[in-house]
Amino acid sequence: MTKTAVVFSGQGSQFVGMGQELYNSYPESKKIFDASGEVKDWCFNGPKELLTKTKYTQPALFTASVAGFEALKSNNVKVDVVAGFSLGEYAALVASEVISFEDCLALVLKRGRWMEEAVPTGGGMAAVLGSDEQTLKDAVAFSGAQAVNYNAPGQVVIAGMNDQLQKATEFLKEKRVKVIPLSVSGPFHSTYMEDVSVKIKDELHSLSLSTPKIPIMSNVTADYYTDNLAELIANQVKSPVLWEDTIRRLIADGVDTFIEVGAGKTLCGLIKKIDNSVKTFYVQDKATLDEMLTEVEKW
Repeated sequence: MTKTAVVFSGQGSQFVGMGQELYNSYPESKKIFDASGEVKDWCFNGPKELLTKTKYTQPALFTASVAGFEALKSNNVKVDVVAGFSLGEYAALVASEVISFEDCLALVLKRGRWMEEAVPTGGGMAAVLGSDEQTLKDAVAFSGAQAVNYNAPGQVVIAGMNDQLQKATEFLKEKRVKVIPLSVSGPFHSTYMEDVSVKIKDELHSLSLSTPKIPIMSNVTADYYTDNLAELIANQVKSPVLWEDTIRRLIADGVDTFIEVGAGKTLCGLIKKIDNSVKTFYVQDKATLDEMLTEVEKW
């Protein structure tokens, strides 16, 4: 029997106009966007330069992702488990009914601002492609950079201050390993986000968190949320994203179909690199939703 996971896109996949077709096509999606206030305008009208700034990107992509999930629900798509990459985990928290959309949006608005302010200048991230485990460990030890996103076999993201990234890049290039700088405004999911983690945990004290209605995976543990919800949510911003381990766990638990919701199909690509035998779909507008639904009817 088919077991389906919905996975939510991470920061970097956003684009101007995301979610607008769903807004026009599904009352359930429209309701989410209308509840987001000015965030709706950021999604639909940008401009692109605005959506490159973390404090705008995060609430915009989060809103588009939740709106996409509501469109899925309105079409009675069976969802067995949810997960999200980095920011996407917040959409997964709403999908599993751990936290309301309104409360989570307020938190994401603050999270994006806090992350942008945490390291005002001089920090960033880079993708490391094709490195073996020992070489990566050596590069991190030599440079002081941190491995923060374990995306797929041979694809890891490092984070740190610019001088640390430069040292790591030079070390890795000498080993003939490809390094690609990422267009982000800080060293996210590293220990530089400690203060942000504390602020998120403090914020969560005033919010109501519920037991997940749909099983949800944690970036921090690559395991299911059970208890300690606030601690896991707060620690996520300063902890590595264990995406490859998350997907392998889901596949081991019987998931054979993944639907990426939000913007783009980056996660679909990563999942295929982890296990090419599973089915992947992405939903970002009416056309991609309709295409996915056509395939669902064949299952």
